[in-house]
Amino acid sequence: MKNNITVIGAIHISWGLLGMFNAMVLHIILGSAGMITGDYEVQRILGLIASSISIPLFALGIPAIAGGIGILKTRSWARILLLAYSFVNLLFIPFGTVLGIFTIKFLLDKETVELFAGSKAASTGSKYESPMTGSGSGLTAEEDEDIL
Repeated sequence: MKNNITVIGAIHISWGLLGMFNAMVLHIILGSAGMITGDYEVQRILGLIASSISIPLFALGIPAIAGGIGILKTRSWARILLLAYSFVNLLFIPFGTVLGIFTIKFLLDKETVELFAGSKAASTGSKYESPMTGSGSGLTAEEDEDIL
């Protein structure tokens, strides 16, 4: 289980960094191509195309990196973030689709859900409302489970 979390976190961090790098390279190449032509209209058009493609690609790297770091630290918000990101990732055929399916399958697994639910209560040390009684029991998640 812990190995899968490490793999998913590392892959998402790498995927985000790769996407950001590709966005910058694409922007540089298209911008340079426009400058080589020397035509002002071509420069404007290629600059617009470069920006409209590279900015969203660069922005998509941010949640991948944040989610990957959060998953490595077993944060519950990172599980939700990567689930949402993985559904978007399904559109990037073929590698994004494979990564998305693997991530969705793993993050929806019962053991993973329990791990992240337990880490949320353990990391915050907070009291929570019991789903059985609907009222605050004043116990942590582990203490409440022992009683039930």
